[in-house]
Amino acid sequence: MKLYRVAPTTESLDLDTPAATDTLRDWFRPAPGWTWALVSTPGGDTIDADGASRALSNPVDRAVLTSMRNQSEAVVLGGATLRAENVPVPTSGPLVVVSRSGDLRGHQIPEKSLRPDSVWVVTPEGLSHDPTEFFPEGVAIHLTTPGTDGVDAVSVRDVLASRGVTQVLLEAGRDLAGQCLDAGIVHSLTLTLTGAPRSDTHPPLPWWKDEWGEWSAADVFTDDMRYLYLRYHQVHVDSV
Repeated sequence: MKLYRVAPTTESLDLDTPAATDTLRDWFRPAPGWTWALVSTPGGDTIDADGASRALSNPVDRAVLTSMRNQSEAVVLGGATLRAENVPVPTSGPLVVVSRSGDLRGHQIPEKSLRPDSVWVVTPEGLSHDPTEFFPEGVAIHLTTPGTDGVDAVSVRDVLASRGVTQVLLEAGRDLAGQCLDAGIVHSLTLTLTGAPRSDTHPPLPWWKDEWGEWSAADVFTDDMRYLYLRYHQVHVDSV
């Protein structure tokens, strides 16, 4: 497997070599704050018919995502993603699950990745049950945000910050990620595109909202399958 950097410099990397791990860490070091990582078709599809993204991914994309996950203070996703995807706990911090109901039965976290206090479940206040019951004893902790109707993105950001977590990889679907973009807490994006973009907008996704601001692709990569890997940073950032 090879990954080719085409901007801002031209380099190639054989992912089967011992040096690949360190180079990936340098190329895909997460930015401060919240970064959204996603894979999409040029038409804007981020999941397949089964509601998962794995069919869109490839081994290079998964190697890039693993590098980013293992450099982040926490990985944040929604309960629906957890049920649709095989998502291990990252080695560097907790897996944070945002859930309105707290019902995480059917989650696909590999058991071998679980550690004490390694899964943080964020829900509204006043649930009638304890969401940590879906995990072995001592693995999960339950965090709550104000209100009973749902969990808003800023409250999640604040709950994590109160526990010292400010550098986050958002590995969520469009619903939760869109809420985070609406709230202005995501300022960088790593987009894996499964083919050539259909437009020159930034990022080149048909559902991207203009109100999410101006973005610039500072790093561009490709691989032998002609996937594109684009690292975007928000040009104008307003603090929330």
